[in-house]
Amino acid sequence: MTSITLDFQISPLIVCRRCKLCVHTSCYSPDTAPGPDWTCDSCRAESRRVICALCGAGGGALRLATDHSLCHVVCALLVPEVTITPRGLVDLSLVPTKRSN
Repeated sequence: MTSITLDFQISPLIVCRRCKLCVHTSCYSPDTAPGPDWTCDSCRAESRRVICALCGAGGGALRLATDHSLCHVVCALLVPEVTITPRGLVDLSLVPTKRSN
């Protein structure tokens, strides 16, 4: 019988206590300890207009940006001018106007 070895670490899932968004800690917030009281950035923003500053769509895993807007984690990863600050905020300051929503 052959055994399979995985060469990656498994990232625990965290679930927002308000909207039930479920994300990997390594993708969304690596410094966050999983727990029952975790709240996602969208719910903490308590804004009626919860859309991505890059693509204009709502829903999904949105992270807080340095300009207080929200941005999908995937959009932030796909736009080369976007950086993540040491505090985990999405920095959109280098994104050209034509590439943002």
